[in-house]
Amino acid sequence: MRYQAYFCEENIWHLCQDSRVQPFAPLVLFVSNEGGCCELYAQRLAKPGGAVRWDYHVILMTLGSAPLIWDLDSVMPFPTDAHAYLRSTFLPETPGVYRARFRLLLGEHYLRHFCSDRSHMRDGSGWLKPAPPWPPILAREGVERWWLSALLDFRRPSPGKLMELSDLLAFLALSANKKEDLLRVLGASS
Repeated sequence: MRYQAYFCEENIWHLCQDSRVQPFAPLVLFVSNEGGCCELYAQRLAKPGGAVRWDYHVILMTLGSAPLIWDLDSVMPFPTDAHAYLRSTFLPETPGVYRARFRLLLGEHYLRHFCSDRSHMRDGSGWLKPAPPWPPILAREGVERWWLSALLDFRRPSPGKLMELSDLLAFLALSANKKEDLLRVLGASS
């Protein structure tokens, strides 16, 4: 499995192609908010019991017999029960300015459209963190490109569907048929 610290968007792009998640039509969740700073608990970079504040994070969700979250940067099991992950990672007492929102994307669309030139990880003196050994991910010519910066703009409603934590939990509580209906709508709008 490909992994490079601080490049969660690329790690999840590669994970979307993994044979363990492909049978479940993976979903991609961008985690951020309008202010570009959200609090996550149960993360490797956080002190035990503490939170880390990130400008964004990207995770994968599958909806098989039980919904699972696949977060390569979590201290929780990999993968882990979606409800347990959400309860442990996004605490209700988090101040509003750091409260996470979610952009839900179909994994197949993420694989087709995602692009990153990695410019967000460079400054005038070079790399902020070591870059992955693989080339940057670019959608092929002729396909609408979803640049990382656009996916992180939580003032824009698309691509995908913007959700609050309560919306995401309500989505997980839906019956399988209702989830499929919502995903069909999401697929038609992306």
